[in-house]
This record gives sequence, structure tokens and C-alpha cells, in this order.
Amino acid sequence: MLSFRSRALAVALLAVALLGGCSNGEEAPADVSALVYEGGEITEAEYLALVGAVHQCMADKGYEVGPVEMREDGITYGFSITGGQVGDTSSSQDFAACELPLNFAEAEIAYTEQNVLTGAERERLQAEFLACLEDAGVAGVTANESLEEITQRILRLEESGEDPDEALACVNQYASRLFGAGR
Repeated sequence: MLSFRSRALAVALLAVALLGGCSNGEEAPADVSALVYEGGEITEAEYLALVGAVHQCMADKGYEVGPVEMREDGITYGFSITGGQVGDTSSSQDFAACELPLNFAEAEIAYTEQNVLTGAERERLQAEFLACLEDAGVAGVTANESLEEITQRILRLEESGEDPDEALACVNQYASRLFGAGR
């Protein structure tokens, strides 16, 4: 099992690879060029079409891909990818080659930001999030804390020898709707 720090590093490295343009010179297939996200509002149907295009691209590259499913956050969609060997980064490079030409990462950020809760609904969900963190051993988190501050608390939990997985599950489930894409 990867540690929280290792997971954070892996996510950061994947983000750099995906946003840094290492597409191995490959272009998006011509039939999906109309799907390229160019900014602004994005509907769920448009977002799902992009997820589907990346899914198909990875399947076309020979990866075994799971079905497109809503993630724990209740907003975004994803799919599992299997294939390759431990330490092999080709799947990350292939994923970048599939998503970069479509501007998928920006589309997902925009879609997430459009779905951040406000008002009473946000307050209700925030109370659930704080209770989830408390139950996971991250005591005393307040509604005024940023996602970065909460992440630091979880990191300290791991550094003290406790398992951060339950707290990470809380973040995965609630953070997108409360904090957006976090950038």
C-alpha cells in the first residue's frame, strides 16, 4: 500500500506529465476532434463524451479498461486501467497522449468547479465531511480550514504512524463538492 506522501507524489507527477505536454507526438483521433474542450461551461453530456473518448483511446492502445463510472466524489467520472508492469510509466504517457489533445484535464476542472455546492446544501455536506474526518481520526477540523490545511492534518496523522486511508476516503468523497478542483 502506498503511503499518503507517495500517493501525493504520484498524483503530482502524473499531473505534471499530463499537463506538461508529453504526448509522444500522438494526435487525438480525427473522429473525436469535435470533442476538444475549448473553455467555458461544460455540460455533463459533453464531459462524459470526453471521458468516453479517453476511455476508447486507452482501449485502442491495448489497455484493459473498466467501465466508465461515477467516482466517489459524486461529480466526476473515471475508469480503471490495467496493464503494464509495476514501475512502468507507459500507461501514464499513453493516458496523456489520449487526454492532452482533447484538453481533458481542463474540462474536468471546469466541470468540477461548476458543481461546487453553495448555501445550505454546502453546509449540510460540510458537516458530514467534518464528521467523517473526526471518525477517521482527524480531530478538530473546522469549517474554516482549507483543503490544504486538512491535507496537512492527514499527513501528520500518517507521520504519527496512523493509517490515513479512512481520512483519504473522506476527502475523495466530499472535497470536490466542497472545495472544487483545488487549484
